[in-house]
Amino acid sequence: MEFLGGMISSFMVINKKQEIISLKRISNKITVNFKKQLNVYTAKQSLINFFGELEDISSEISKKQDFWKCIVNLYKQTNYNMVALPKNYYNELLIGKEAPSYLTAPIEAIHKIPIRDIPIDALIQTMKSVYEFMGIVERIDVNENTMYIYHGNTDKRAINAIEKILLSVLDLNGAKYESRCSENLIVMSPIKPKVEVIALT
Repeated sequence: MEFLGGMISSFMVINKKQEIISLKRISNKITVNFKKQLNVYTAKQSLINFFGELEDISSEISKKQDFWKCIVNLYKQTNYNMVALPKNYYNELLIGKEAPSYLTAPIEAIHKIPIRDIPIDALIQTMKSVYEFMGIVERIDVNENTMYIYHGNTDKRAINAIEKILLSVLDLNGAKYESRCSENLIVMSPIKPKVEVIALT
């Protein structure tokens, strides 16, 4: 409901020169009130204030409606049991090569900077959303900078591959992490620096 309300509001703001003046959320419905606004910046800012950045989303859906209809239907019919991969990563698998042990292209595309320049807090949050939505893992919980990765695999080789991919991303960032694996969970936490104790005599 929230997303649909945002998409409709985006259409009203961009195409009908309307400004959002209020938004009420009650149970499973939302009510949005508009007023005429000729100032494009003010109108768009009201959309961001109430719904966040939606202009790019609505623009892409409008430009490639058949594509997004197909994608939505695929994910719906498979109960979101799908995996999305960058083309070059897929090509490596297709020709029988061992896939790269890192998966950084989607993260760098989002941040628009090299992986090594992304602050670790931002990197971890992006890893969580990107790898969950791509279907690489089922879920990632974050506690401070420790990640609890629910991988959804039973094959030890697959679990080890996921562990290697995520550790490589962190390593390319310059963050030093250690991991522990179990049948259902991978825990990755920062390596604590060793403290040297010097005895004075």
